[in-house]
Amino acid sequence: MKCKWLGMMLMLMLCTVSSFAQQGERLYGDVVKADVKMKYVYTLEDAFSQSRKTGKPIFFNCFADWAIPCHGMNKEVFSNKEFCDYMDKNFVCLFMDLSKRENESIAKKYEVKSFAHYLVLDSDGNVVLRIVGGMRLPDFQYAVARALSPKTSLVGTEKLYQSGKRDKKTLANYLEALNLAHKNDQFKAVGKEYMAMLKPKEYSKEENWKVFTSWIPDRKSDNYKYL
Repeated sequence: MKCKWLGMMLMLMLCTVSSFAQQGERLYGDVVKADVKMKYVYTLEDAFSQSRKTGKPIFFNCFADWAIPCHGMNKEVFSNKEFCDYMDKNFVCLFMDLSKRENESIAKKYEVKSFAHYLVLDSDGNVVLRIVGGMRLPDFQYAVARALSPKTSLVGTEKLYQSGKRDKKTLANYLEALNLAHKNDQFKAVGKEYMAMLKPKEYSKEENWKVFTSWIPDRKSDNYKYL
C-alpha cells in the first residue's frame, strides 16, 4: 500500500514537472519565433566606432533572454520593417544580453536592473535617453525619437531644467523623459512645479493626467477633491 502511494505521488510530481516544462516551452517558444529585422552590432566597441564614424547616436537593446517582455518586443516591435528601417537610418543599433555573467559590469555601469530596458547613448557612452519597459508601436518609436533632440531627450531636458529654464513646455518634456526612465522621485518633484502652472480645467487633459494623479498626497488635498 505504501509503495503504491509513493508511486502515485511520483507520477503526480512527474506530471507536474512535465506540465511546467511544456508551459515554459510554449510560453517562450511562441514568442522567440519573431522575425527580428533590426541591423545590430554586438559589442560596445563596434557601436562606439560606428557612432563616431556616422554621427548617429547608439540605440542599446539591453536584452535578457529570460525576460518575457524582451521577447514580446522582438515580436511586436523589432520585427516591424518600417520601424527597423527608421532605426537603421537614425541610430547605430546595439544588442547585448546583459543577463549573461560576462556582461554584468556593463549592466552595473548603466544601472540596468530590470527588463525590458533600452538606452540611447552618445558616441562617448553617455546616456542620452532611458526607456524602462516595453510598449507597442507607434508609441515606442515616438519615445526613442525623443533622443534625437536636446529639447526632448533625458540629458537635454535635464540640462535645460538645471539651467533654470522652467516654462511649461520644457517641464512637460522633462517629465516625459523622466517617466520613460522610471525616475519616480524626480518625476514627482518636477511634477509639483508643473502642477503649480496648471489651471484646474487642465488637470484632466491627457498630457497632464499622469502628473496630476501622481500628486494626490491625501484625501484632504485639493487634487483629491477635484478627482
